[in-house]
Amino acid sequence: MTGKPASGSKRNKVLTEKFFQFIDHHPPVRVSRHLRNILLDYISHQVETGLPLDFHVYLWELYDLFELLDMAADEQSKTIHKNNALQK
Repeated sequence: MTGKPASGSKRNKVLTEKFFQFIDHHPPVRVSRHLRNILLDYISHQVETGLPLDFHVYLWELYDLFELLDMAADEQSKTIHKNNALQK
């Protein structure tokens, strides 16, 4: 790295590449399921002691992340089905 900040388009390209690399190496369905399990486990333990006051903010951010993972899983599934159909 040169220490020079990346331009907006280069940064967006890198971010997009990293996102798709992540999706390719970590199936979105599995990541979503694991995160939901962690969240529910956390909530079940926090019920006795109380959740943070700003927990609703975390929930909305996690909701949006789950939506993104669901969309990625749907697209990944479409691509797999399309590739399978082309191979027949």
